[in-house]
Amino acid sequence: MLDPSYHELFKDSKSVRIKTLENKLNKLLKEQGKANNDYKAYLVLKKQLMAEIVDGMSGAFDDDDSETKSKLKQNEKKHS
Repeated sequence: MLDPSYHELFKDSKSVRIKTLENKLNKLLKEQGKANNDYKAYLVLKKQLMAEIVDGMSGAFDDDDSETKSKLKQNEKKHS
């Protein structure tokens, strides 16, 4: 994870402290990568859910869809 010029600085030997900090840095970089992937997945899911909500709302009010309207009323009762 660290660049080659960094490794050349310590090619002969590394202290225990440096090795410990390298391991900690590598662990944190892995966690950051996972968090970034989770965030991207969240954005995709959010976009899908919002599209479904908009489709449901337009279906209820544009097409006079009684099934969708009843689902909306049920959701309103649950969240009231």
